Amino acid sequence: MYRSCGQCLLLVLLLPLVMPPLAGCFGPEGAGDLIDGTCRQTLYYGLCAKSLRSDPRSASADLKGLAVIMLNVTTAEAADTLSYIKALVKRKVDPAEAKPLEYCAGLYSPMARLTLPLAAKALIQGRYRFADYRLAEAAMQPPTCEGRFGGAVGSPLTDRNVLAHDLCAVSMDIVNQLMKG
Repeated sequence: MYRSCGQCLLLVLLLPLVMPPLAGCFGPEGAGDLIDGTCRQTLYYGLCAKSLRSDPRSASADLKGLAVIMLNVTTAEAADTLSYIKALVKRKVDPAEAKPLEYCAGLYSPMARLTLPLAAKALIQGRYRFADYRLAEAAMQPPTCEGRFGGAVGSPLTDRNVLAHDLCAVSMDIVNQLMKG
């Protein structure tokens, strides 16, 4: 009798520790596990998790769906940065800053309007290698933009360039997970 009461007590004490992790495997929290597992395989876990959790569709998405959502976030950020650059170009009169800004607009325009949308289309079609190729192409644009600012002129785009690059990297990491099967 004493032994079975001890086992019951042990079960009662351990049950709360075991049940919360198991509960995440079933129901809506299970999607959080997919997001967590997916993002842990990327270079920027925090950025990945925050970006995916900001979209309610992530709760019911599979890995391909998460890749599409991340690519949408990446494309939106590139488009927002392009708009920001255009606004800066209109306000700036300093030629030392205007030329690099115009150059950056020339990089972000095809990135936001062509390269990333082509990557999204390829991803949806299951053409993961082409999507990865386009994402790699897009990921090169922000550092190239940043490199145009030098000397005494600091870049007004540093934070945006870093974010755009890192979003491309996370998108590529998720596409690479899809390629691995």
